[in-house]
Amino acid sequence: MAFWRDIEYFWNTPADGESGFVGSFSNDATRVESSIQVRNWQLLQTAIAEFTGYPVLRRIATGVAWIDRRTPHAHQEFRDLLYNQPWLYCTSVSRVEGRSLDETTAFQDPPTYRMAHLRLVHQSLTYEILENNDPRMQFAVDPAPLPGEPGQDNPLLGTNFPDEATLMRYVTKWPKPFNRMITVPRALAKFVLESGDRPPKKGDDTDASTGPVLFEGVGYPEPGQVLRYTWHLVPREGMPLDQANRTTGKVNRYRFDGYPARTLLCEAPEYIPIRSANGQRLADIHYTFRYLGKFGRNDGLQKTWNHFLRYVDRSDLNHFLDYRLVTMTGTSSGAPVFMTEDFSKLFRPV
Repeated sequence: MAFWRDIEYFWNTPADGESGFVGSFSNDATRVESSIQVRNWQLLQTAIAEFTGYPVLRRIATGVAWIDRRTPHAHQEFRDLLYNQPWLYCTSVSRVEGRSLDETTAFQDPPTYRMAHLRLVHQSLTYEILENNDPRMQFAVDPAPLPGEPGQDNPLLGTNFPDEATLMRYVTKWPKPFNRMITVPRALAKFVLESGDRPPKKGDDTDASTGPVLFEGVGYPEPGQVLRYTWHLVPREGMPLDQANRTTGKVNRYRFDGYPARTLLCEAPEYIPIRSANGQRLADIHYTFRYLGKFGRNDGLQKTWNHFLRYVDRSDLNHFLDYRLVTMTGTSSGAPVFMTEDFSKLFRPV
């Protein structure tokens, strides 16, 4: 006899002769089916919910929302080789059978059984499962703001409640390569003369010691990444829809998931509605961020979405291409082209 939370059950072999255990193992697609028998038919719906797990939207005394995750059942027979932690979790119940019909309810609709046979499906997941009290579910400190930016407003900092903005559980990240080409303005670069080359005629160029100008437009690559984050199984009533709308088209105000401030651009989100195994209305939220790997050509420092490539004309004639900050006023304190927003709020319920 075993217990999962308040559900009493035991492992068994189906009456139809099927194996009590069936599994297939492959990269990112491991699936194991096991048969159990729940001793109390009246607890069938509760058993399905507890074995597959479910979220509950709760609020602290100040009204701030957080997600209480009832984590799914973990198959204890299979553990990873490095940390000895379970890695297969119950995601569904593929089969339910009533056992030992209660004769007094045989003519009722539906009838009642004394026990329930369940076929549990455990699978490998693309995201981590962590308990509410796991220390990885809390930020130690908030990122320091950049000059001119307000401090981060994290209502869960210093509490004992889990903060899903840590991205440590129920979040899948898919980075994909991304590259865009920008055109260097024509007639800025010059050819380098080699031995035997005829210099440009006087009047065509002010410095006859250099080659002629390059009149073709030159494509300049700006590589980066398209980052796809999926926040899984979010209660529909807690989805941060308004925050997502305010963040679309803006860049990250603070460091986010290791990416420096103002280097990620938020695109419009996608919502996938889900009806859970216990009837809850949930959603998977897909966020897309674009990262541009802009680095200064002279100082090598990380630049932001508000830095643009320009031809720097110098009085000493040592002209060069480099990134420069662009604002609406042309001063460092002016309004930027891309406004900022706190991306962490996209992963906190409301």
